[in-house]
Amino acid sequence: MEEINSRSILLIAETKSKAWNFLNCFVLKPFGFGIFGFIMFLGVLILTKFLGCCVGTIEKFVIEIDDLLLSVLGFVLVFLIKFLENFRDKES
Repeated sequence: MEEINSRSILLIAETKSKAWNFLNCFVLKPFGFGIFGFIMFLGVLILTKFLGCCVGTIEKFVIEIDDLLLSVLGFVLVFLIKFLENFRDKES
């Protein structure tokens, strides 16, 4: 009876480990890098608008919804790059 329980515990632990590895590689890591891409795109947009305001080419320093949509593009691009890296050949 103990042997059966230890085998089933090992099988459950192995299944949880595989599920966690899959979730980590295909969801969590790409999502984290996507957030990083969003922040970097938004940071560049804010910096350029701030510098434009300082130079005088822009009268008001305003963050618009279009800036956030461009930052979402940064999220999607970085997320897809990291997601698709999981399908790359491991030998390279």
